[in-house]
Amino acid sequence: MIRNIQIILDILLFIVPISLILLAPYSNYDESFNVNALHDIINIGLDKIDSFDHMKYPDMPKKTSLPIIFLSLPAIYIPETCKNISNFLSLLLISINNLLPTSISKLYNKDELSILLTDTKILQLLFVRLLMSIISSFSILSLRKTIDHSCSQNSKFIGVWFSLFYYPLPHMMFYISRFVPHFVCLPLLNFAISMFISGDISRSLIVFTFIGIVFRVEILLFTAVLTIISASGILRIGKPILSFREACVSITISAALSIFLCSRIDSYFWNTSFIIPTFKSALVDIFDGSYSNWGLNDFHIYFTEYYMKIFAPGFEIVYLLTGLFLILSFCNLKRIFGKNVKHNELYNIDYINYGVGTFSTLFWSNIFYVLVLSVNGKKEWKFLIYTISVLCAVGSSTFEWIQSRIEISKFIKKLLIVLVILSYF
Repeated sequence: MIRNIQIILDILLFIVPISLILLAPYSNYDESFNVNALHDIINIGLDKIDSFDHMKYPDMPKKTSLPIIFLSLPAIYIPETCKNISNFLSLLLISINNLLPTSISKLYNKDELSILLTDTKILQLLFVRLLMSIISSFSILSLRKTIDHSCSQNSKFIGVWFSLFYYPLPHMMFYISRFVPHFVCLPLLNFAISMFISGDISRSLIVFTFIGIVFRVEILLFTAVLTIISASGILRIGKPILSFREACVSITISAALSIFLCSRIDSYFWNTSFIIPTFKSALVDIFDGSYSNWGLNDFHIYFTEYYMKIFAPGFEIVYLLTGLFLILSFCNLKRIFGKNVKHNELYNIDYINYGVGTFSTLFWSNIFYVLVLSVNGKKEWKFLIYTISVLCAVGSSTFEWIQSRIEISKFIKKLLIVLVILSYF
């Protein structure tokens, strides 16, 4: 039964985002640069960079072109295949919006919608959204399988709990097909988290550093915190997961390669001698202070409002479980610093095999990352999406720990899975 439930959940992980693409194929302001760049790369070509939209507006915030160039490659090199897939998507879109009272069906009838899809380049957008959705869904599936494998000696259900906590989150399922900068790097981030959980710490730091330099500079903050906690061994009674030397080598190699890649590709895209777009945008925000024009928020708003929005009604269980994980982890730290203790004297809430403790390391890195971000007056819920997979993972681990304490039967566990599913409706 559990295996069948997991298969159904994994299938839904791919179906739901694709359905949301067809129900809401629009773009918003946050992805406007990437959507325009996608159009120009496919329809104009990289050899005519002077004709791109971003060259006509020099004051536009600088963003990397790497993900959009990658996503546009199929539409450039296999256009007929992409066109056939796009035509199939358009038929699905028309059918769904004729059957359901969606916002599109209120604006256009069947004939008008067909003309709109034919006369515009929205089919290109649909195809690349589909590609983005599939890549993102595979990254989440890979993370789920890594969690399952890495906790296999201590739990048989943790992958199902992770699926039930993560897959139904409405913000995540909607935006993983969108070209919002925070979500464009999410597949790579899930890949890095998977490597860290499985114990491949050095390579995970390479990927985290690459994401921070090329995509989102705030990930460098998370990488720094993660490195300090991992190399200090503060959560493992003085036994580090890796040495500072290994961490520095990994970060230095990744930084050099990332900067070289930006200097070659993004510098050409922005028609300048040298640029790292993420650093450029961050420096403008810090020294110009223009973000204050959008309003400043209180220090606590990430924890008291934005997390509550992401974990919408019906998903509060994840927030409560991570709160319990925080309390028990804090109790473990208090015992470690209070006196000499052994591992078997601590609360075993981290279900990773062999007591490596990568859940705890990622969790505390997330906590400090969000606390540092909270100092900045500019706050957006999208800065938290990097932490959601870790919170769902530690929530799953905590849920397993609770069940182990009360020693419930397999039948009750299956009943709990059904009840969690029903709670979302």
